[in-house]
Amino acid sequence: QADFNAYNLSIVKDKDSKEKQWEFILSHPHSVVSAYLGNIMMRGGYELTREEVEKLEQTIVSIPADPVRFKEFKQNCEYAKQTVKDNVIVNLALNDVNGKACDLSGVIPLGKYVLVDFWATWCGPCQYELPHLKELEKKMHGKKIVFVSISCDKDKAAWEKMVKEQGLGGVQLHNGGDREFMTAFGIRGIPRFILLDKEGKVVNANMTRPSNAETEKTLKALKGI
Repeated sequence: QADFNAYNLSIVKDKDSKEKQWEFILSHPHSVVSAYLGNIMMRGGYELTREEVEKLEQTIVSIPADPVRFKEFKQNCEYAKQTVKDNVIVNLALNDVNGKACDLSGVIPLGKYVLVDFWATWCGPCQYELPHLKELEKKMHGKKIVFVSISCDKDKAAWEKMVKEQGLGGVQLHNGGDREFMTAFGIRGIPRFILLDKEGKVVNANMTRPSNAETEKTLKALKGI
């Protein structure tokens, strides 16, 4: 509690300051709060450099007061090493709409940008995005970009039904309902859009949604493709 109070006092003027977070972690390497901050930093994936992930791992080497949180922190470090800035997207075992097994690296074409959408049929916000995503595909038709949608539905039949009834375009894939992959990708919620460059590397791990409120932001982010 004392550490948390000290941290709160240090960020009074700038609650989102990454610099303040780093200052606290480096000066409190065995604090539960440092592990908490480190875990937050690693959420989202593809936002930290390899050097930053390694710096966190080398700084926070033990949390005597909370071994459970420390174990979580160490696991997150391993995941984060796979999702550092400018890394290629983590590979994933999948199935296409015909039930054929494939993997993510095999369906991502080099030489084109790729917008990856993680979603599920049971997710209300995901369903809301579907018509807007279809409209975005139309606007980007003829551009060097491929749209890949990955469902984390446990109910494969529900996914197949929605793909068919909604006439969903792009590359439609299903991961078998294993949501552990979301942890590996640093995904804490869906829908989640990730933009890959022509080499398959992540250039934007938190793309704006294609819905009306952010259409212009999304198109601006895709400008030049």
